[in-house]
Amino acid sequence: MKNVIIRSLSGIVYIILIVGAIIAGDWWFYALTLLFTALATREYHSLVSSHLGCCLPGAVTAVDYLGATLMWSIIPLSMYSGLPTIDMMIVMMGMIAVLILGNILTRMSLSVLYDGTNPIADLGASLCGLIYIALPMSILNFIMASLGSDFAPRLLLLMFIMIWVNDTGAFCVGSLFGKHRLCERLSPKKSWEGFWGGMAFCLMAGIGYAIIYDENVIVWAFYGCLVSVFATIGDLFESMLKRRAGVKDSGNLIPGHGGILDRIDSLLFVAPLTLIYLAVVIFLGL
Repeated sequence: MKNVIIRSLSGIVYIILIVGAIIAGDWWFYALTLLFTALATREYHSLVSSHLGCCLPGAVTAVDYLGATLMWSIIPLSMYSGLPTIDMMIVMMGMIAVLILGNILTRMSLSVLYDGTNPIADLGASLCGLIYIALPMSILNFIMASLGSDFAPRLLLLMFIMIWVNDTGAFCVGSLFGKHRLCERLSPKKSWEGFWGGMAFCLMAGIGYAIIYDENVIVWAFYGCLVSVFATIGDLFESMLKRRAGVKDSGNLIPGHGGILDRIDSLLFVAPLTLIYLAVVIFLGL
């Protein structure tokens, strides 16, 4: 009972933090994405370096943190400096390229100096962390900065709500009716019944959003279905990392919930989906 109370309270605090940052907007939201970037990168490195056998010494890890911060900072710095976003992106991408080159040279040096290192695997782990965590956080910043003070918070709130109701629907339906395992090797408790239950919840959330804001029902219902699919993929991807690492949770930051990666694993896949989907909808004039 005590664990249920702790889990519920920490979950409520987590939700309040996210909703509050979205409503406050701008730098409050950027601060939240920076916090997520730093904490998730730390947990990812812990999984990779401690459990997967990759050589990530302090200097190289610092380079990876700097690269992640630079990628996160493209949108906030472009707003602060007054430079066009595209110019800031060019500058930041150049700096990230230099960091990646330095990372490659560092790992090559380590492979020469130390036996048992695997620079190719280590470099892949670093670049994967950058794309896996920092890029989606930068995309969230872009959505907040570019879609207007009215639409952006609505969309971000809808995205988070869909992720949460997908988890809730999958858990409830899976607990009651789950018989066919979705991917037993990575996540033994997930079922196809739970997956379809989560999608049904997301579908209803999309329809409800369209009705409330007088939007295209098909566009937002289909978006809900896609969120369910990509949220599940994100969950399974992190489960794969944890399974390879031999751990249950990515960390213990959030009482009863594990680490921050355990909470944002779906978000890291849904954020890029959202940007691409919006681009397609705008291009098609829907």
